[in-house]
Amino acid sequence: FWAAKWNTYTGISFVLILSLVVSIFIILKSSKNTSSNISYSMALTRDQGAEQSPIMHPNNTHLYYLKQSDEHPSHELWLKNIDTFVTKKVKIKGNISQIISVIEDGKANQTIIFYLDIWANNCGVYQDVLPPPEEPNQISQVTKKLFDCSDKRIKDIDYHADQNTFYYTAQPKNYWPNQIYAFDVKTKEHRIITQGQPKGWGHHSLDISPDGEKLLVMSTDSDYKTQLLSLNLLNYKITKGIKF
Repeated sequence: FWAAKWNTYTGISFVLILSLVVSIFIILKSSKNTSSNISYSMALTRDQGAEQSPIMHPNNTHLYYLKQSDEHPSHELWLKNIDTFVTKKVKIKGNISQIISVIEDGKANQTIIFYLDIWANNCGVYQDVLPPPEEPNQISQVTKKLFDCSDKRIKDIDYHADQNTFYYTAQPKNYWPNQIYAFDVKTKEHRIITQGQPKGWGHHSLDISPDGEKLLVMSTDSDYKTQLLSLNLLNYKITKGIKF
């Protein structure tokens, strides 16, 4: 009798322990999946002055950005290693108003920067070779002007490496609204992108998708409300997003 009773208690205990282990495993797994979906923002720079136009190097380690301060009102190019938190000033020949893109040239083992230079009444898009992150004081001697934009007021610009094409929003001088243009680096030709006729201020901010098939556009009407638009570059269909 006692042996049977003991076996019963042992069996119940085993089932309870097994249930507890399984429950703990499920809770831990659920907690892990939940935590992996949590999104958060993290400050990458905390220096004095205004920081803008951040572009990450393709190696996802070096962050390039522009900085202004009371001592240096003009834009300075800076580099930060987000793994070691080491920040360095990068010397470059031109005046950078906006960093457009940073790409890696594997054949030449170089890092290329594309930037917009708007100074006084001049406007140009340039290509330059960045110095190695370890030696940021080396000034490149191969600065190349890709196109002149003095006849327009550029609002925003992006570059797609595979297409070797710049997409930009601009206002022809003394003419509203802002339109979307493309510049093919190979053919050196500008063209206006087929788009819905903008109203008011027009299309001003944009971003090209990684596959180069769509543009995300911000467009502001005469009522000062801004509409997010997705412009398909294959069929020029426009999909409207949030308005604010």
